[in-house]
Amino acid sequence: MMFWGAFRWGKMGPGVFFDPEDEKKVNSTIYQDQILKGLLQEFWEKSFGDVKVPIVMEDNAPLHKKRCISVRKELEMKCH
Repeated sequence: MMFWGAFRWGKMGPGVFFDPEDEKKVNSTIYQDQILKGLLQEFWEKSFGDVKVPIVMEDNAPLHKKRCISVRKELEMKCH
């Protein structure tokens, strides 16, 4: 089971459990589409207006790499 969640000082964002028994394995495409371009982007747009440089902390899992690096950079550019 995998959990993804977001928060910032004073604000709790969404949280999602990915259950490999119910769904296919979470890969970089699923992470990019459902989290980075979905829940994380929505949370940033709603709650990071006063933050100049948001920080995304990840655990260096393989699905956080490759195509996801450029998507994170795009999100950061939208916040500036």
